[in-house]
Amino acid sequence: KLNETCYADLRALAAKNGTLETGCDLIMDMKGLGARHARGVPLFAAMLKLTEPNFPERLRHVFVVRAPWIFASLYALVRPMLNKGTADKVQIYTEDFLPALLRYMPLASIPAELGGEGGAEAHISTGGYVPAGELAALKNARPSRSEVDA
Repeated sequence: KLNETCYADLRALAAKNGTLETGCDLIMDMKGLGARHARGVPLFAAMLKLTEPNFPERLRHVFVVRAPWIFASLYALVRPMLNKGTADKVQIYTEDFLPALLRYMPLASIPAELGGEGGAEAHISTGGYVPAGELAALKNARPSRSEVDA
């Protein structure tokens, strides 16, 4: 849903401003990430296999903020699965990330809990446990031809 939300937001912004908007920035708050999350790495890799070729240039930047030490280890497992262009978009911060965010987005679009003035909108996931069976379903998912061509 995140990609579809990004498309809808880009269309609305382009219509409102009369500009060409082509990409989204993603902030991933890793506060609370721990070793127990390592089992999510295969799910993340499976998700990338589906989304990366179908939405290659929608993602401008990925800001991983409040990243604990374990994140670097987990990301080292995932990074080889990414194409170089996608991997180069990822910026990791343990702290002092607000100046980097402000180079690419206004304070109003950064959530207040990260030092900005924005609120968490309905389409922003706050995380949680992955339901049983989702990894298998994602691994077996194959986009239809009409979804790929859309």
